[in-house]
Amino acid sequence: MLSQLMLFADDYLEEEGLEIEYLTANPNAAQVAQSVTSSADIAFPGSTGVLPAVAAGRDVVSIATITKGPTTQLAVRKDAIEKTGVTADAPLEERIQALKGLTLGLPAAGTVTDILVRDLLSRNGVTPEKDVTIRPIADVTALLTAMREGAVDAIAFSPPTSVQGVQEGYAEIWASLGSGEIPEFEPMHFVDVVTSQAFIDQRGEDVEKFLRALNAASEALSEDPDAAAQVIKDRWLPDLDQAVFDLSFEYSLPSSQRGLVPTEEGFEILLQTVNATSDEEIDLSFEDVYNTELISKIAEE
Repeated sequence: MLSQLMLFADDYLEEEGLEIEYLTANPNAAQVAQSVTSSADIAFPGSTGVLPAVAAGRDVVSIATITKGPTTQLAVRKDAIEKTGVTADAPLEERIQALKGLTLGLPAAGTVTDILVRDLLSRNGVTPEKDVTIRPIADVTALLTAMREGAVDAIAFSPPTSVQGVQEGYAEIWASLGSGEIPEFEPMHFVDVVTSQAFIDQRGEDVEKFLRALNAASEALSEDPDAAAQVIKDRWLPDLDQAVFDLSFEYSLPSSQRGLVPTEEGFEILLQTVNATSDEEIDLSFEDVYNTELISKIAEE
C-alpha cells in the first residue's frame, strides 16, 4: 500500500488543509467495519473485504483503488523446494503443482491473501485442504516464525514479510501474484479507499481534498520512486534492514503505479476471485460498489 504510506509520510494532507487522525486496523473486515460504524470516516481495506459489506446492505462506498494487482507473494523454504525436485524458474503451473503435500501458512480465512492463494491453487489443479495442508496464522510475526522454524513449508503474504526468508537465506519467492507473472491478476482491485455515502453527502469537499492529496502522493510515487522510497523508509520503517526494504519496495511498486481510478475490469476480476472461494455467490455491479466521480475528475486535472 505504497500510496497510502506515502500519503501519511509527507505533507500532502496538510497542503489540502486537512487534519487527519491515522488509525490502524487489521484485518480488512475490521477496516470496513470502522468506516460504517463512525469510528472512522475513510478506510483502506483489502478490496475483497468491501464486497460482503456492500452485499449486506451497509453504507459502504469505494471511492478509489490504491493497489491494482496483488502484492501477495508465495515464499517456500529451500529444504522443501529441494524435496519437490522443481526449481523457482519452472513454469508457474509446475511450481504450484509442486506444492502438493506441503504445509502452507496463510493469514486468517477470508483475508485477501487467503482468498487469492486458494484461487491460485485451484486454477493450477491443486485443491486447498486436500492437496496441501493450510494453517491459518493471523499474526504476521507468528506466520514468519512458523516458516523460519520449519513449522510450515511455505507462507503467503505481501512484502516485507514475504521476502524476509529470502534475505535470511532459507527461502525463495515461488510466485509473485501481481508483478506480471500472472497477467490475469494484474488489473484486479487489491486495496480500496472506502467511505460512506452519508459522509460524502455531509463532507463532500473534504473527501475531494483527501483524494486530491492521495493523488498527489500517488503521482510522486510514480514520478520519482527512489525519492518516495526514502521518504517511506524514513517515516515508517527506519529500523528495517535496507536490503529487505529495497526488495520489498521493488516487488510492491508495480501494483501502486496503475492509477487510482477503479475500473470495471479490475472489479470483475475481484468479484470472480471472491466468488471462486465463497460459499454464497455475491451478485453486485460495478456501480453498486464504486463511486468514481471525484477521483476521475481529479485524475483528469
